[in-house]
Amino acid sequence: MWSVIIMVLVGLSVYYLFFRGIAQKQVSLTDQNFLNLTKLKVLKIDTSFFADSEFSNLQESPKPNLDAVQKGRSNPFLPFGKR
Repeated sequence: MWSVIIMVLVGLSVYYLFFRGIAQKQVSLTDQNFLNLTKLKVLKIDTSFFADSEFSNLQESPKPNLDAVQKGRSNPFLPFGKR
């Protein structure tokens, strides 16, 4: 009977100590993190280049023809000589 009570107490102690550390790490918001967050809120990005005629005239480059390229092994992790 005492062994069961001791096991339960040890289990609860380990559970408490383990999850207490995780909860403190998740809630922690340092001053530096807060300053970085406020800098991000103030950040303004100039998107006027999207309206520029040179940007709108850009064309997608052609895709290379890969038919002539030799393909590798079906499973590159197998030792050589096995298929």
